[in-house]
Amino acid sequence: MEAFHAINNFFHLNQMIIPGSGYWTVGYGLRPGEVAGDAEAMSTLGALADNIAWLGEMTLSGRTAELRYRKFGSSTGRCPPWDWA
Repeated sequence: MEAFHAINNFFHLNQMIIPGSGYWTVGYGLRPGEVAGDAEAMSTLGALADNIAWLGEMTLSGRTAELRYRKFGSSTGRCPPWDWA
């Protein structure tokens, strides 16, 4: 946990945008492929993947200055916490 906190502090202090998820992005398994059976982890990592992809699209399009915060309201529960201004 301390290592995770230290890495995030480095990103924040350098004014980086850090995509997140709704819960800890960790999956558990003992054998290769076993994490795929952890439904909660797969859902959480799926939301993180969606947020990373969305942030990449916004960054590449140059529209990051137009973003503003909004509350989650998606029926899928997997929507980035941003909206167009």
